Amino acid sequence: MFKSVIKPINSAVRSSISSNLASVQCVQYHRKPRWLPQAKSKIFRVPERRKQDEDEKAELQRLHNSYKTQVKAVRLYLIEEIKLKKASSTADHVVITPEEEAADMQHCIELNNAWNASIAELRNKRLEQQMIERQEVILQQLELKREREEEERRAAEEVVRLEKERSKTYILREDLDQAIEYALAHPVDYNFALNLNGDIFNGRVSTDNTKNTLATATN
Repeated sequence: MFKSVIKPINSAVRSSISSNLASVQCVQYHRKPRWLPQAKSKIFRVPERRKQDEDEKAELQRLHNSYKTQVKAVRLYLIEEIKLKKASSTADHVVITPEEEAADMQHCIELNNAWNASIAELRNKRLEQQMIERQEVILQQLELKREREEEERRAAEEVVRLEKERSKTYILREDLDQAIEYALAHPVDYNFALNLNGDIFNGRVSTDNTKNTLATATN
C-alpha cells in the first residue's frame, strides 16, 4: 500500500491549489488490498460460527416455503395455459377443411395481387413524374449550354474583328524599310508634364507652342 507524506501548507498555497485544480480524487485503502496474501497471524484462525435465533430461523423457513409454493403455483398455471392454447390451435386446425384452406389461400393471393397492382400504379406515376422533371432539367441544361456557346461565339467573333482591324496597321516585310524611315523622320515622345491646373504638355523637349501654352497657363 502506497503512503504519501503531506507537509503542512499555509492558507495561500491551499487556496491556490483549490482554485487551479477543478477536481481532485484521492484514493485511500481502508483495508488490505485483495491481491495481498492472508496475514500470517490469521492463517490458522477458525472463525466462530454465529448462532441463529430459533424464532428467526423458523420465520425465514416459513417465508421460503411460501415463496416456493407461490412460484410453483404460477409455473403450473402458465403450463396449463400453454396446453390450452396448443389444444385450441390444434382443434381449429382440424376443423378447417381443405376446401376452406384453399379458399383462404385464394383470397390471400387476390389480396396480394390487388396490393401489388396499387403499388405498381403508384410506382408508374412516380416514375412518370420523375421522367418529366428529368426532361425539364435536361432542356434547361441544353438551353444554358446553347446560350453559353452563343456568348463564346460572339466573343470569338469580336476578337477576330479586332484582330482584322489591327492587321491594317501591321508592317509587312516589303514595307519595313519605309516604316523605319518614317519612324526616324517622325520621332514620337510619350513623356508629358502637368501644371497645377491639370493641363497636359506632351513631349520632353518644350517647343514654342508648348512654351506659350505654359506661359499662358502660368499667367
